[in-house]
Amino acid sequence: MRRRRTDVGGGSTPSAKATATEPRTGPLTRAVARQWVAAWDRQQALYIPERERRFSVMFDAIESYLPPSFVALDVGCGPGSLSQRLLARFPQARVVALDLDPVLMQLGRRAQLVDPARTRWVESDLRDPNWTRALPEERFDAILSTTALHWLSPKDLARTYRVLHDLLRPRGLFLNGDSYPYGKGRPIFRHIACATAQRWQYQRVREGDMDWGAWWAKLEQREDLRALFELRRRRFPKGEHHETTATVDEQESMLRAAGFLEPTIVWRDFSNGVMMAVRGDGRGTRSKRRAGPPK
Repeated sequence: MRRRRTDVGGGSTPSAKATATEPRTGPLTRAVARQWVAAWDRQQALYIPERERRFSVMFDAIESYLPPSFVALDVGCGPGSLSQRLLARFPQARVVALDLDPVLMQLGRRAQLVDPARTRWVESDLRDPNWTRALPEERFDAILSTTALHWLSPKDLARTYRVLHDLLRPRGLFLNGDSYPYGKGRPIFRHIACATAQRWQYQRVREGDMDWGAWWAKLEQREDLRALFELRRRRFPKGEHHETTATVDEQESMLRAAGFLEPTIVWRDFSNGVMMAVRGDGRGTRSKRRAGPPK
């Protein structure tokens, strides 16, 4: 579901110039698709400097908590950036990669950066109350998401947390790497975080990296993706998004209300953070029990 990534600096980046880092033209072969996914990763890092560290934090938590063999749901998978890294780190794991963006999912499928034998790609809309019907699994050991859930309205986010809780097996793990901006009560922190992010973005674009707009504009020139871009425009009409305004405290409350235990920001780099929570074991009052790792 990874649509536009907000410029947390509060300003605009300079226009990205064509560089040698741009994917080459020609048919969308596996090699070309991989170049586009690599360019996507560089574009995302423009807005999330510690993006790779964020992945590592999430995987460290999984390694410390789950057995080597597990099934994960990647919510808002985009072209599979998180899924491919997870499967590389955990060779016995399987992933269901879910998104609604047909263009990003086509790139991910074509690039085959994730093991096809251990990956299922699913197109579904989190805003649809029946979106879980498209899933090939009834329960998951872990549910992960990165740079996706902030596009849901607070109402949709609270509902999604309830659904994700019920999709987890008892004592399953939820991890969300996303933007967690400082609230209005911390204006100095907000200013420092925004100024730091903006300096980073300007530096990266001046060095030749494509920003969000340049990456999408370049990709949209491909004739072989025209039909998928038309479908994408129908699914995501301009102006139809609701970036959540829920604070960290409010999101932790939403997770508790959904039945999760111990929702906590376990790592943070300015506005970039990782929220972790655990499903209860299903016995007694979940909010009064501590969940140990699955046996």
